[in-house]
Amino acid sequence: MKIKKNDTRSFALKILYNILHKNIFFSDALIRYENDFEEFNDKDKKYIYQLIITVIRRLGYIERIINLHLQKPIKNPEIKIVLGIGVAQIIYLRTPDYAAVNQTVNIIKPKLNSFKPLVNAILRKIAKNQEKYFNITNSTKHMLPSWILKKWEKNHGENNTKLIIKSLLSEPYIDISIKTSENKIFEQLNTQVLPNGTIRLKNHYKISSLPKYREGNWWVQDAAATIPGSLLINKLKNNPDKKLVIDACAAPGGKSIQLLRSGLEVISIDRNKERINTMIKNLKRMNLTYNIIDNNFLNWNPTSLDISGILLDAPCSGTGTLRRNPDIIWSRKKRDIENLSRIQIKLLKHSLKILRPGGTLVYAVCSIEPEEGINIARKALSWPNVELSKISDEELPKLEESITKEGFVQILPHYWSEFGGLDGFFIARFEKK
Repeated sequence: MKIKKNDTRSFALKILYNILHKNIFFSDALIRYENDFEEFNDKDKKYIYQLIITVIRRLGYIERIINLHLQKPIKNPEIKIVLGIGVAQIIYLRTPDYAAVNQTVNIIKPKLNSFKPLVNAILRKIAKNQEKYFNITNSTKHMLPSWILKKWEKNHGENNTKLIIKSLLSEPYIDISIKTSENKIFEQLNTQVLPNGTIRLKNHYKISSLPKYREGNWWVQDAAATIPGSLLINKLKNNPDKKLVIDACAAPGGKSIQLLRSGLEVISIDRNKERINTMIKNLKRMNLTYNIIDNNFLNWNPTSLDISGILLDAPCSGTGTLRRNPDIIWSRKKRDIENLSRIQIKLLKHSLKILRPGGTLVYAVCSIEPEEGINIARKALSWPNVELSKISDEELPKLEESITKEGFVQILPHYWSEFGGLDGFFIARFEKK
């Protein structure tokens, strides 16, 4: 899909088409079209990001508004996205109506010119009647595909589901992991120290423009994403033996950095080459010595390594990260969760196979689906070589409600709402008998 040079809306259309119709994650699409993106100035980059995220995050609402003005569904996927871009500008980004309508109509490609009158008419009607859509835009039930909504209401209850959805509509903050002694680096910025020591930046910044970026004094990692690593570190820190740990499915490297900074010897394993390249950049910036293996973890069979711990942050549906990655809402299907759960069990069994007896395994998924979390952890407890290492209240300050009766952890995105929320995670800690 060709775009006009420096045409922000056309570029947004291109990325949205890849996300919604080729099932490419937003972050991966930006990597793929990085050179095109770099042609824009910082102001335009910010606008492109905001436009894409708004369309994806509010797509359920946007489609419902559009459907009010259609006598029959539009089948052309590109035109549906064009309409979405127009509605996002009118309803959510407060773009002047004239600019939103005309500039959106102008991104329609010549071969689809027959749709211009329809798109123009629909967007003009929506612009004139914005107050009519208040009941739609203020209802949580239009946020998600119906199958996810019903699933969450069943698994987490209606009230929790409403709170989760409300949290997903907010823009996530930037979370920084850093040594407490170095917190003064950000003292001039609008920050908040979270209960686990993470620094949260209340305003949005270009990451590379932040203080001491090139010196490698800190790294970006959602507060919840630090918890699996911390739970492994807590278990190993009193063990006098040599501590070799494996960060399985490691890219883009936040957990590897966390483990290395704690003094552990780390082998990082991943098979996504683009993400490995990102991980290498991150580790180099942090001035850390690293050992990365480019391989499928399931195919990696070390024979002479004495592995004390494994951090298995398994591939999952990512439904705990919708606040940060709203494109997942529309790319996931029911069957994906079933397929991923089978892979997660294989990864868990392989981890136990290579872990030394007495070693610690932390299993984590950034998901709030029981098929990927608590159901798998309960199944693992029935295996003959597995023993539960219960997670205590002291290890999770102000997140005690996330600890299950078994001693697992299920963090929901609306927890820590007084601090602005966090990613959803399931975490279980085991020992190999």
